[in-house]
Amino acid sequence: MPTQQFWDEILPELADKLDQVSQTIATNTYIGETKRQLRKIIDDARSETLILFIGNRETGKSTIINGLVGREVIARNRGEFATANTFIRYGDKEQVTAYFYDDVEETFALDRLPLLTSSESYTSKLLQSHIDYINVYLHEPMLKQMTLIDTLSLQEEEGTAFLSPALLNRVDEIFWVLRPDKAIDAEELRVIEHLREREVRPYCIINEIADQQQNAAFVTMVKEQYGHLFDEVIYVAALEIESYLTTKDLVHWEASRFDSLVAKLEQFARDKEARTRRILLRFIEWLERFEIETSLLPKREPLCTAVEELTHYESNVMLTTAQHQQSIAAIATHEAAYAHAAGAFDGVNTLYQLLQALEDATYLTDEVVIEFTMKAEAYLQTVGAYRKAHLAYEQHAQQVTTNLNAMSQEQREALLADEAATIHQDIAYAHELFDKMMVSYTAIAEAEQHVTSRWDAVEQRLQDNHTKELSYHLKTATHLIQTRQKELAALKLSVIKMDEFTCLIEAQGMLRDVVWRYIKNTELPLSTKEKAYTDELIQNISRVDLSGNGILTRSGAVNVVNQRVEDATFATRYPVVTLQLEENGLKSADIPPLPKKVTV
Repeated sequence: MPTQQFWDEILPELADKLDQVSQTIATNTYIGETKRQLRKIIDDARSETLILFIGNRETGKSTIINGLVGREVIARNRGEFATANTFIRYGDKEQVTAYFYDDVEETFALDRLPLLTSSESYTSKLLQSHIDYINVYLHEPMLKQMTLIDTLSLQEEEGTAFLSPALLNRVDEIFWVLRPDKAIDAEELRVIEHLREREVRPYCIINEIADQQQNAAFVTMVKEQYGHLFDEVIYVAALEIESYLTTKDLVHWEASRFDSLVAKLEQFARDKEARTRRILLRFIEWLERFEIETSLLPKREPLCTAVEELTHYESNVMLTTAQHQQSIAAIATHEAAYAHAAGAFDGVNTLYQLLQALEDATYLTDEVVIEFTMKAEAYLQTVGAYRKAHLAYEQHAQQVTTNLNAMSQEQREALLADEAATIHQDIAYAHELFDKMMVSYTAIAEAEQHVTSRWDAVEQRLQDNHTKELSYHLKTATHLIQTRQKELAALKLSVIKMDEFTCLIEAQGMLRDVVWRYIKNTELPLSTKEKAYTDELIQNISRVDLSGNGILTRSGAVNVVNQRVEDATFATRYPVVTLQLEENGLKSADIPPLPKKVTV
């Protein structure tokens, strides 16, 4: 026979096992509500007995809770009512934590509780409309044994009573609070009837008023008409407890008849076996939900698409790899071409250097540039012809001059007087060379004019062609890189989607190897049939293939998506050298000046 110590320890142990599952599935974003439900089961298993107080407005629920904790915590003015379910829990630090519908939680000082639950200000109403529930932490010894829950009124402004099934699943015991001067309406009865359909029988608290005759008539009516809806009636006097909270006079405490209510609550708190069974049954219901959810996941987005995309990648991995290598090679080719084009005009300071650059960079040429090139080459040839003629004349003229200077005056006069002397032929030949040189010299000016007059248009063409070449290689490489990045991004998205379900695969094993092993080998308040059903649910969950037959590992996609794709940062790595050739640079700087004509 399990001892009280055994039951005191069993729920924390069970909570620890379930917590391993909860932490494992925490990263999955597709089973949000399922995660929250398991988290609530764990929180409730770790907390003390959950006592729920229900009833219509102004029947005394909040006053009863204040009386149980020994001070006024939930303070409301007449006409104010709760806007969120409020859990009164034990805590070393007294504070309030509000849990919002978007899974955000915020902590406030204890004196801010009215702002969150009952204040009528605009700011309060705006805040209250987003609150799911509230935890109030009090440093009160009684709350070490139980958590008290003050619910929304069963009579809402819209006239429709409602009690959350999720909240009903969480609580251990329910107290239905009635007051003789407050009528029991149809909507309230509908909720209590609904509890009976769920095989839940609340305890009834009758909050007596000063009129004893009215109290007696009301008790008789409740027992006759509604006795089948609850287990037991407990009588209290909230007016007396209010006086006790103000005066701390034990006479008012005794008159409030709270002793019987406290005794009943302490009885519930000691019954850990019943609590353990309720938690286990809630966990089995959670397993039913999780089984349905996991069985549907492989057929739904995003898992089915991720498996399809990774399967397609695996079947085409060789082709994809080859295409990737081709893309890398093409990017490298465009990078090299960009680097070459960026320095195409490096060191171009003369017309000759420009022509050499154009010969090595055909992408700079077009019909205008080609025509200019022809004129430029003709100009340089003309300059070359002049230099050659100049050299020939200079050499011959120097020889004639040297020969004449070597003679005396008499010898030169005699030689010149002799018409048959060779000196006359030498001088005539010198004059012939001079005339040829002059023809070339004159042609230079005309050829130079052809070059300089076209330069502005040609320079613009060269700059445009240069920009086009650079832009072509940069854009093409960028397109290839972006295409690769998109492919990897799509593949990475599939990997991320699959990876998100890895936690559920781990949870499958944890349910089987940790949770079920514990339930199977521990003496828990479950029947043999219930244990077998739990085993069946966990086995069904474990058999669901959430890995696409291991497609994430088989495809090798994880290694691929981690590859680094270079950005097309050519512009920063290869500074562009622009054309800086001025018009003066087009003209040959070393054209020899015209020499003097040889004369005697």
